[in-house]
Amino acid sequence: MHAVILAAGKGTRLRPFTETTPKPLVDIAGRPLLEYVLDVLPKTIDGITIVIGYFGEQIQEHVGESYKGIPVRYVVQNRLDGTGGALELLQRDIAEATLVLNADDIYAAHDLARLTQFPLAVLARLTNDPVANPFEVSSADLLRGFVPKRDIIPGVTYWQNCGAYMIDPRYFLEHVVEVPVRDGVEASIPHTLAALATHEKVHVVEATSWLPVGNPEELARARELLS
Repeated sequence: MHAVILAAGKGTRLRPFTETTPKPLVDIAGRPLLEYVLDVLPKTIDGITIVIGYFGEQIQEHVGESYKGIPVRYVVQNRLDGTGGALELLQRDIAEATLVLNADDIYAAHDLARLTQFPLAVLARLTNDPVANPFEVSSADLLRGFVPKRDIIPGVTYWQNCGAYMIDPRYFLEHVVEVPVRDGVEASIPHTLAALATHEKVHVVEATSWLPVGNPEELARARELLS
């Protein structure tokens, strides 16, 4: 099984730590963030593709052509048009079920192993923290889409996307969904999977552990927990 690591972003929310360093190489307890992601890949992974962009040469130099015996290749995302845009670069390469991970999230190995049991799936956690786009999930743990913004009630528990996915070639039969962002629009993997879920089974796997590292506060928490 192949794994794709999305590591092209500029990490603007994590400045000043990312002014001269790509976010995946930011130090956490003496190790770069990316190593925490690579070290929990399931044992079934026999190849890794890292999508690089911002300071991508630093990532390539650090990881090299293999990681703990697993071959690593690199694809450059010159146009930073979102996670969905990164996957579009790999459309011809994905011929089977593939694990896709954000490079700025720290996962539990057993959660990823459970995720890979399905050809189409998302990793999500239940939380009563504020969630911008919570998943709507059926009683059979299948993705149904997103909870409409008008129906979100503060303090209620919702499913939050953790940025880990299983996709197979059916993903590319769906037109990639673009969502508004601060500087325009970007292509989104979760929104494309939500569209696919209207006619295919997309499973939702509950995360037992998840550490996002997207801003200085989250970085400080990760450093405290992993030191």
